[in-house]
Amino acid sequence: MAGMTPIGGLSKQFGIKRFTDSGVRSMPTANYVNYYGMANGLPLTDATSGFDKTHPWKGRDPRFYHDIMFDGEKTIKGTLKGEDENYRYANLYTGGNARNIIDGSRTGYLLYKFIDLTCNKIDDGFWLFSPLPHPSALDAIIERLSDVR
Repeated sequence: MAGMTPIGGLSKQFGIKRFTDSGVRSMPTANYVNYYGMANGLPLTDATSGFDKTHPWKGRDPRFYHDIMFDGEKTIKGTLKGEDENYRYANLYTGGNARNIIDGSRTGYLLYKFIDLTCNKIDDGFWLFSPLPHPSALDAIIERLSDVR
């Protein structure tokens, strides 16, 4: 598939270790998450944006819902058994089972911008293809020339 990158190894850096064997290595900070404004195009800091601190995930920019996994979102589609069922939803609150500094999220968020929800051992979506860009030699030359100016 032209322009598509297999994401088997890449995808493992975004999920918790229990379901990826890798653990989270790339996670968004609260500051980054707050750059995603509201669906009406206004930033969270605008008094007329409609942002409600008691419901911080409501009415956000649609890209937010695509890119960011936050507390309470479904993380596994497939069948879970026993204790694994406790991980079906992202428990990213302080003290939650997906939030720890060693193999979970340190920030309370997960980045799913480049992967599908099924990129985990249960759903076996590690080998999906993602439209990650392939920079060409021409792109590199243009980038380098723009730095020279």
